[in-house]
Amino acid sequence: MSGVSAASAEIDAAQFFAIDIRVGTVLRCEPFPEARRPAYRLVIDFGPLGTLRSSARLTDLYTPEQLTGSSVVAVVNLPPRQVGPVRSEVLVLGVYQEGSDRVVLLRPDQRCSPGDRVG
Repeated sequence: MSGVSAASAEIDAAQFFAIDIRVGTVLRCEPFPEARRPAYRLVIDFGPLGTLRSSARLTDLYTPEQLTGSSVVAVVNLPPRQVGPVRSEVLVLGVYQEGSDRVVLLRPDQRCSPGDRVG
């Protein structure tokens, strides 16, 4: 869902803090041609949580070379989703640019270690 114009329903703080959001380092990024919409397959290092996989629609604004080695922010405690042949274990977070389907990644603006928690 992109371009939500109104605020979503309120949640309490306990619901928000139940979401485990962590910083990870992209170890590998490759095209995912089997996806319905253009996407990449990512392998992300979350330090003490290990290496997890994701499918992410980032092809409009990023190349695999730009993503490999970079930091991303992801939700790590959602149930895995099967996206075609890929088991997506984390949800990489981004912003829908100007109400479009182009995703701008959320990233720390200072050095963080893989696995650092967002809070």
